[in-house]
Amino acid sequence: MDQAADSAYGCVRELTSDGNRMHMVIDQQALADLDLTDAEIQVELAVAPESVELLRHYLSRILTYGRPEAQPAVLRT
Repeated sequence: MDQAADSAYGCVRELTSDGNRMHMVIDQQALADLDLTDAEIQVELAVAPESVELLRHYLSRILTYGRPEAQPAVLRT
């Protein structure tokens, strides 16, 4: 598998979370690289609350690392 076809730097435009639910919006131009057809992703996490908090913490750190123009326009974790 070609790793380049499975990744896209700076493609998350929005990430919001509420409880164990997350909503993500991917940049339209990255959909083909990620083999996706829809830019909006809804996820319901079936894990312990402390795991959700840990995931939120690290997602926030990952998505705000690097160039400011590659960071999400909306980030509410």
